[in-house]
Amino acid sequence: MSGQPEVTRLRQQHGKAAAGCLTRAFLPDPLWLALLPDAGVREKQLTGKFRATVRTAVHGGLPLATPGLTGVAVWQPPRRPALRSMLRTGFPTERWLLSLPAPERRRVAAVFRRLSERREALMPSPFWYLEAIGVEPTHQGRGLGGALLRDGLTRADEAGLPAYLETEAESLVSMFSHFGFRVLQEVHAPEVRVPLWLMRREPVQHPQIHYEQI
Repeated sequence: MSGQPEVTRLRQQHGKAAAGCLTRAFLPDPLWLALLPDAGVREKQLTGKFRATVRTAVHGGLPLATPGLTGVAVWQPPRRPALRSMLRTGFPTERWLLSLPAPERRRVAAVFRRLSERREALMPSPFWYLEAIGVEPTHQGRGLGGALLRDGLTRADEAGLPAYLETEAESLVSMFSHFGFRVLQEVHAPEVRVPLWLMRREPVQHPQIHYEQI
């Protein structure tokens, strides 16, 4: 589609900047506000979390970015990361989780576990997973998120596989619906009392979706 922002694959050297972009996008996120209520440490902890996410994706997933790292998406293809890749990256997510204070660690681990269990139950067959997507607050509304979504969805369509995501922002449910996603289930994490929407998109042979700017 003409006029769409260019999307490129992230490299390891871009990990810090990419994590910064995702952190700023997720600072007002309701789930992370509940999981990390201390505003003084939330930005630091989110930065650590997303640095781990990007680092792992570089060696086993599909981390994407728009020019200037103004938008970032982390897609996970249906294959699971090999043990070699996990060893190579040093289990960054697990290390980040262990670095959290005990109360926050328990809440985060419980929510992660609940989402993983629901993901396995709802998606028993291979699928593409949108692990994270965010756009710099000052660049939102320019179609960057749509470009990042479209790139991953095109790959899923080419493979004939569904796509799956989780969102805790109710305002994004209708936006993802424009891209063909539908809500499979709404769940509430009792640890933080925040609703989450679990969404799936079926593959299409000839995508003709109107990608609105986000």
